[in-house]
Amino acid sequence: MAKCASVKRLYPDAQRAVTTIGPDGLELGMSNEKPFAGIVAFSAGGTPEAIFDRYVAEVQALPDLDRPNALLVLDAFAITWHEGQPPNSLLLPSPLGATFVVRQDLGENSLLVFYLTLIEALRRYQPPSLDLLEYVNAAGGVGQHQMTFSGSLGHPAW
Repeated sequence: MAKCASVKRLYPDAQRAVTTIGPDGLELGMSNEKPFAGIVAFSAGGTPEAIFDRYVAEVQALPDLDRPNALLVLDAFAITWHEGQPPNSLLLPSPLGATFVVRQDLGENSLLVFYLTLIEALRRYQPPSLDLLEYVNAAGGVGQHQMTFSGSLGHPAW
């Protein structure tokens, strides 16, 4: 969990502009969600109850933005974030906006729950914009270079 939090701390907490696809098409908004950080284990060194209790205790010590998105013990269980009222709660891709954390003992289907969490996080993720020219200039420019363009589709070479 400390490694997940460490990776997430590399990303700023500040709100940033994002573009999402909503019911009316493209929508502008703000978000401070950070990239997905999940924990995958092939086996558990304790009972599911003990691991869940430890997970809950450790995430309470972390800011919401730096908490892991999900934990998976392969072929055993998945721990994910939810909002709403059980049993009709909504799976969230991140701890932001979550009202509780859930351990689902799903055996071989646990991987599917982890995967759905990851896919939803990737669907929502909006990387910060990158001004490539500013980036290159900050690095000292590209130096001496030559550009060659070739013609295509019957157009002459430039």
